[in-house]
Amino acid sequence: MDIIDITKKKEEAKKRMTVLGMSQQEIQEFMENGRISLTGGPACCGYAEGEDLDRILDVEKEYDILVYAVIHNQKSNIGTTDSYLYVSSYAEGWEAERADLQNGTAWAYVYNRTRPKDSELGPIGLGKMPCGALVRTW
Repeated sequence: MDIIDITKKKEEAKKRMTVLGMSQQEIQEFMENGRISLTGGPACCGYAEGEDLDRILDVEKEYDILVYAVIHNQKSNIGTTDSYLYVSSYAEGWEAERADLQNGTAWAYVYNRTRPKDSELGPIGLGKMPCGALVRTW
């Protein structure tokens, strides 16, 4: 199992963002400036910054992943959460993970804002809002 460098992870993230139908602006901001798209917050769409970005960087370091999008969920049955869509360091699973995205599922790190100790890696369901923004469905 080879560990993959950041350049290859970014190229894989671009493929996934395309599969998900994310905007060209979101893809370009990520590829050129490292900005991570954030959907579902008060403004519907934007980019992670401040404490959110710091938390993402900590999770990337801990799990050796590259986060490319965040979906914010207000008041779900498990609390208020942020789902971090990511690329792992293990390229042998990337093709299957892209296929999962096409079928509306993804592995994500789910940060629980209500109960941080309950944050974890796991599968989530994905959909799109009428404005085109990503949304977590389950």
